[in-house]
This record gives sequence, C-alpha cells and structure tokens, in this order.
Amino acid sequence: MVIFVEILFSLLIGGIGFLLLKNKDDLLGIKGKSIKKTAVGFGVWLIILAVAVLISILVWGSAPWPVIGILIVAMFSTMLLGIIISQKMFH
Repeated sequence: MVIFVEILFSLLIGGIGFLLLKNKDDLLGIKGKSIKKTAVGFGVWLIILAVAVLISILVWGSAPWPVIGILIVAMFSTMLLGIIISQKMFH
C-alpha cells in the first residue's frame, strides 16, 4: 500500500515537471525569458526528483524514509516555485 502512494507522488511530481516544461513559454499568463528559465529549471528538477523517488522505491522497497526525504525536497521546491511565480506575476 505504501509503495502505491509513493508511486502516486512520483507521478504527481513528474507531471508537474512535465507541465512546466510543456508550458514554459506562457506560464500562467507570464511571458518572457525570465519565466522560461524558471519553468525549465524547475521542470527538469521536479522530473529528476520523480525519477529519484522511483529509483528509491526500487532500491529500498517499501521503506518510507528515503522517499520521504525526496518528497520533502520536492515540497520545498514547489513552494519556492510558487513564491517565484507570485513575484513575477505581481511585480
């Protein structure tokens, strides 16, 4: 059961990363080079984290602690992404 939740989180993180890469030119109505760099950087980073979660599942099985560490990093990354996007939207 734990492995299914970990795989679900991996798919969610990877999906966010993929959508950032897909919509890098016009992210939430923000256009320009600065948002493109942000979207590409965070998109690649979140895809790397999603792959790291899957590798962690393969290596450690249902042990939750390695995956929790990666998910905490992903949570802080998405929080930082939200802060950066908010600054670019309202600046």
